[in-house]
Amino acid sequence: MKPIKSLACLAAMALGAVAAHARCVAHVGRTNADPMALVATASALSVDTDGGHRVVTTLGTITNPTGVCFTDLVIEVQYFDAANQHVDTVVEPLAGVVSPADEPVEFRVQGAAAKDAKAYASQRVRVMDGSARWVKVGEPGRGAFVDLLLSWAPMLLLIAVWIFFIRRYSGRKSPQAKLVANSDLQVKATQELAAAAQRIAQALEKPQAGTPAA
Repeated sequence: MKPIKSLACLAAMALGAVAAHARCVAHVGRTNADPMALVATASALSVDTDGGHRVVTTLGTITNPTGVCFTDLVIEVQYFDAANQHVDTVVEPLAGVVSPADEPVEFRVQGAAAKDAKAYASQRVRVMDGSARWVKVGEPGRGAFVDLLLSWAPMLLLIAVWIFFIRRYSGRKSPQAKLVANSDLQVKATQELAAAAQRIAQALEKPQAGTPAA
């Protein structure tokens, strides 16, 4: 069952990656596109208390006009008070977020709040960094599914070899199993010998024909 569960988990991860990059195809090497060209817009700001600690949360959207898909994004959010004085900054990487070419994507940034909730009146957000590893559909390059298979090939090969050896040796008995089986055979043979000896003793105790009983 464990090999089946492992394969199911890997298949789910692979399908998720294909879905996330459905509108991007793999590009050989990196491009020179600037991640700071991505436009980040904040749409909501909140300060809450979680376990006695203040947490500031920003929701927003990233628009990608570069024609290149980005991943490994890093977002910076600056917070200002009612007098437009800078009061706090949160920098957070967006794990698992992919910004497709020419399409918006939503994001959330969350961090510890250094001030009281009333100090956070406005915010300013920008993309600080990112990796351009895909180009939009129509550009030369391999398909996303092909590139994904190439990246997962070593792991899939290792799992296939593992399953092969498990199936090969699962039908063979281990030394411990053979020892138990031999012990069972010896016990059974001993019981049969004891039964035969008992039958012989009973036959000897019966008086033979023509022999007077004692």
